[in-house]
Amino acid sequence: YRQKNMAGNFENVGYATSGKAGLYNILIMEEVECILALGASGSTKVVYGDGRIERIENVKDIRNYLERIDEMIGRKLSYWKTPS
Repeated sequence: YRQKNMAGNFENVGYATSGKAGLYNILIMEEVECILALGASGSTKVVYGDGRIERIENVKDIRNYLERIDEMIGRKLSYWKTPS
């Protein structure tokens, strides 16, 4: 897939040697791995043991993000500390 508003308009893909599958890509595409995203417009994903997935998104505007950075971090920590 392609991300919006990215420099260079490149695909968002991971590296894999020819004939080898990238474990990271498999885990992410199957949605079985947590992702911690930082920065404006970042989207954290917490995967729980029961298969439930929670997404915690940051605000998109950089100034707004910087003004609310402690809130963004706190929201992510509250989810991250309780995965089961």
